[in-house]
Amino acid sequence: MVNIIENRAIVTGTVIFLTIDPDIKGFFTVSFKLLKSSDLDDLPNLARPDEGRQINIRMSKNFIDENNIAPGANISIPVRKAFGQVYFSLEP
Repeated sequence: MVNIIENRAIVTGTVIFLTIDPDIKGFFTVSFKLLKSSDLDDLPNLARPDEGRQINIRMSKNFIDENNIAPGANISIPVRKAFGQVYFSLEP
């Protein structure tokens, strides 16, 4: 059994590339160089140990289009860590 820890963080870094997510229709996997993370909502920041690493963030196509997310873009977005180096953007 896997323990799930509710978590949130704001991650800042650079988009490396985007690919269509094969598992979730309407989503992309965004390869992201995580430069730094900040706490959010008084929840654990599980992104801190991944600072300096490449992570994958799953984002909806709508979120990507609305925020002009493209390779080379420097962005800061709220996320939650799911498992390993996989994150989900927290979209309104």
